[in-house]
Amino acid sequence: MRVQDIPVFGNLSDVQVIFSGVNIACPFAAYLMAENGARVINLEPAERPENARYRAQPYGFLCERKNELCVNLNMSSEKGQEVFLDLLKTTDIFLEGFKGGTFEKWGLTDERMWEANPKLVIVHISGFGQTGVPEYVSRASYDPIGQCLGGYVWLNGELDGQPQTAKPYTGDYVTALFACWSALAALVGARTNGKGESVDLAMIEALWKIQYDYPLVYFRDGVVKGRMGNNDPKVIGFGAYECGDGEYVFIALSGFGPVTKMAKAIGYSDPELDLEKTMILLRGNPVHTRYDDAIHEFCMQHTAAEVDELMLRFSVPCSRAYNIESIQENPQVKARELFGEWEDKHFGTLKAINPVPKMKNRPQQIWTGVRYWGEDNDDILKDIGYSEETIEQLYEQGIITRTPENGGYPIPAV
Repeated sequence: MRVQDIPVFGNLSDVQVIFSGVNIACPFAAYLMAENGARVINLEPAERPENARYRAQPYGFLCERKNELCVNLNMSSEKGQEVFLDLLKTTDIFLEGFKGGTFEKWGLTDERMWEANPKLVIVHISGFGQTGVPEYVSRASYDPIGQCLGGYVWLNGELDGQPQTAKPYTGDYVTALFACWSALAALVGARTNGKGESVDLAMIEALWKIQYDYPLVYFRDGVVKGRMGNNDPKVIGFGAYECGDGEYVFIALSGFGPVTKMAKAIGYSDPELDLEKTMILLRGNPVHTRYDDAIHEFCMQHTAAEVDELMLRFSVPCSRAYNIESIQENPQVKARELFGEWEDKHFGTLKAINPVPKMKNRPQQIWTGVRYWGEDNDDILKDIGYSEETIEQLYEQGIITRTPENGGYPIPAV
């Protein structure tokens, strides 16, 4: 497929995005825009394919680089930077996911990029930000490192257990969502005011931003909230319950309605329990403890699927703890078509998650699987006015690299 053949669809069909970054946060932000119709160019190094592509099992790469064109470019060379700046002239959003200060060190400052395109939105995505203590700005960071300084490792895990990271790659994905919305917010501003924007997004700050009232509790009351696992330390009837088949359900009895409906669902009655006045079940209350024991006993007499189905009928807030295998038969997931297939010319038919969320008037599409390393070099450069002769010179100079026969993968097609 040529650049000119890309289908027009979605809410971002008039937006061009270039991104340069590995792993998850930066590429996933760009991928969300690609699902919604943006023309997204994955800028990989000309020296070698991106690490995620070159792994023996590049499955994450296959899921999160769909709908994207691929250009490889030697950014360390002066000529490569000239090509990069030419690409920016027709670009709305540029996202980069390197250590803080990397592009500035290369001489590619915001100001230099704005000389090429004054309306450009630049999004810098890093673990610790572009400013601050130099040792932190230039410090390498992966998801668990960001979660540590972002407070999430401290909060996750069992009450008396060791701190844990939130899986999978929660810090990266939260940061990607911040990157996506902030890029689009800045784009609205750039189109309104005619002036570009530079976004400095640090994973550690994104993680602190989504901690509800925990920071305020500390500053107002001096309380450092900690790990509490699946079960609230003050409330029962709100947590994980093991079932007879060894699987679990999560039940959330909060409010008069859920507390009453649960009693009806399991056939429980207690003259000392006033269901019309019981909004939550407090730990240490013997009446509430007896009710909670009855719930535990009921769950152990049934499978997780049976408990889940019964709670659904009685409108009790509850869910079976699904995995990827068991979720396949969930009627809501099937009705919503959460999973979908696409064709990858290297790996064949693949299946994973369809675009999320669903758009009614301008829906998303998957129009291509992962493009080969450097596959779109010629098309993209011709699109911005480069001649075939100039493009050939770039190949000869090592500024761009021709696509190898295997497309940049270390393993044969299956």
